[in-house]
Amino acid sequence: MLQGRSGASDADGGLRAQRFFTRHGQVVQALAAHPDGERVASSEGFEAGGGRVFVWHAESLTVLATVVSRAGPVGVLAFSQRTGSKLLTVCNSAAHHPVAVWDWQKQVLLAEEGGDEALEHTILDAHFWPKGHGVGGKSADSSMVTAGVAHLRFWTLRDGGVLSNRRASLPPALQDPPPTFVCVACLENELCVAGTDAGLLLVWAGPVLVRQVAAHDGPAFALAVNQAERALLSAGADGVLRLWGFDSLQARGSLDIAHVLAGSTAEPRAGERKAIESIEWSRRYPGAPKNSVVVATGDADILEVEWEGVDIEEPREVILHVGAHAAGPVTALCTHPAQRLAASGGQDGTIRLWEIGGQNLMCAMLRAPAAVLALDFSPGEGSFLCAGLADGAVLLLDALAVAAEMGPPRDCIASGILLLAVNATRPSRRGEGATCVRFSAAGDALAAGFTDGRVEVWVLPRELGAKPGEEPLLEGGGVARLEGMATGQTAAVTSIDWDVEGRYLRTNNSAGDLDLWERTAPGYHVPNSLYGGGAGVATEASAEPRSQGVMRVKRAAAARDVVWATSSCPLSWSSLGTFRSGQESSVRAVARQQCAGARVQAVAMEDGRVRLLPFPCPDVLLARGTELLLPTREASHVAFSFDDSYIVAAGGSDGALVVLRAVKVCSVHHPPMQQKSSCCRRPYYLCVVQSVSCPESGSCLDFLSELR
Repeated sequence: MLQGRSGASDADGGLRAQRFFTRHGQVVQALAAHPDGERVASSEGFEAGGGRVFVWHAESLTVLATVVSRAGPVGVLAFSQRTGSKLLTVCNSAAHHPVAVWDWQKQVLLAEEGGDEALEHTILDAHFWPKGHGVGGKSADSSMVTAGVAHLRFWTLRDGGVLSNRRASLPPALQDPPPTFVCVACLENELCVAGTDAGLLLVWAGPVLVRQVAAHDGPAFALAVNQAERALLSAGADGVLRLWGFDSLQARGSLDIAHVLAGSTAEPRAGERKAIESIEWSRRYPGAPKNSVVVATGDADILEVEWEGVDIEEPREVILHVGAHAAGPVTALCTHPAQRLAASGGQDGTIRLWEIGGQNLMCAMLRAPAAVLALDFSPGEGSFLCAGLADGAVLLLDALAVAAEMGPPRDCIASGILLLAVNATRPSRRGEGATCVRFSAAGDALAAGFTDGRVEVWVLPRELGAKPGEEPLLEGGGVARLEGMATGQTAAVTSIDWDVEGRYLRTNNSAGDLDLWERTAPGYHVPNSLYGGGAGVATEASAEPRSQGVMRVKRAAAARDVVWATSSCPLSWSSLGTFRSGQESSVRAVARQQCAGARVQAVAMEDGRVRLLPFPCPDVLLARGTELLLPTREASHVAFSFDDSYIVAAGGSDGALVVLRAVKVCSVHHPPMQQKSSCCRRPYYLCVVQSVSCPESGSCLDFLSELR
């Protein structure tokens, strides 16, 4: 769902500035914008099966009122359309779907109707009549319409707190079966338009149907009214925006959203539709152009389309504000070692590059053959990007070519950026995804962990070590050597670290084990084959290699003085204090600063917190620092930028990345360690969402941006 924005901006005038309302502790289920463009209502589920609605200011994020509905979760919200109105309709998702009207300023329930079988169908949308219009001579403030499964109802709030309704009369042709009214919009003079799951727009004069129009190929998901221009916009699963006039609902033009996104990072695959799930006119907000609409797609893209007059077919400008991983949460995250770039991967099979702390946000997007489970940039200049896929393939990509141009999504196999494919043709292991990948500190070897618990170490071709300015692409296909395979783990590998000399590895798995490994013997020379044409490919020999070349370190003391190049394993000496005994699974990811002499580590928690703690932190008594609860309420990945000035975190089913500004504070004191150590009284980096006072330091920190 999408509502118009207030138009307020940051002090620097940034057009893509964002603010975050973080009072919700559960999934946000409904959203509504007040006609003044300054206030917003949003709802969440509540304990004991109820629902809670916050009314808050869009710019200051201050809570103005809280409405608690004991009838069940709130699925639909609607403000009355008069600018100074105090009425808010709350439609519940519980049995019999009661409808209530509240005075939100006084937090008083004015009227409620429900509890009988007549309201047994789910309500999907609600809308008040515009200012100066209503039903049956009543004012717009007291007349509204609700739409949902097999019903359309017209409501009137009468004196004495009585809420009455009339059901729309369906013609025989629409009664068997009755349609689902997905969306509704009120026009004028008792006219309203309802969109159905069959793509029809039905025009009603009160409860009487006066016209129907076949508007969309598939469900009509959204309607938006512009009273000043006497115009109606509709959108649906076919990805088409259609512009209509109020008079007899005459067509003024249409725009295929896939056409305007061609050449951008949000361009759909050939033959695919880009379903539009919500739209909102933006002209009523300060600074918005006269004819402009904000569009939200089913692929989590948010864009703004502007046109002149009624010529919607030739838009003057299209701004893609945000785009996200559309098929679930972010499953892989890494940051560039020399630039403010982050790479993310998701279940949608895409790899996305983001500019950290900038205005351009997404830099490039690649499409992979399967879901992306792991990512890592090569050390040094970050010339290469390694991706682990759900089908077991490990792809080595030319990162310089990926970031060189921003344009339509590219296929990472066919676009010439694939350098090497490891484990690309393995029918016997197709169900075992590559869950973790990590370059050695020198960049001459690659370790990959899989869902079956094995860890493979590959020596990379010499050509991959090209110096800056030299051509990094392989001529005629390179050769990778499988040096060894570590077996014995029975759970999926979740993290891998190399030591600075490239001799030792340590791994964590989903069963909560920490294992140490040592490279001990030469490996196997593996010839190449083709993977999509042109790229070098490393595959296994016909005989399955034994656990050779990489051996388990049985005595942990043997690796006591090892200096690790990275610290991504939560179950390691440097991170043991980030969780209490028996709560190992609460820590989803850890990352230390990238600069030399790292003193701070970021910890992603399963409850959505990102904590900043000392590095190392071997004891829970030292775990004093700053923490932040992400808006997504989940945190599964975390990483520092190359200069440690930003922190990137990911988590949550909305596919969001959150970029946090790191602010150095030197006034934080820590309890003395029982052992001598240089980590006493360390400076901390704080990152807190929106002007919230940090209990540890009393400092306020700002959310920078969220990349969706």
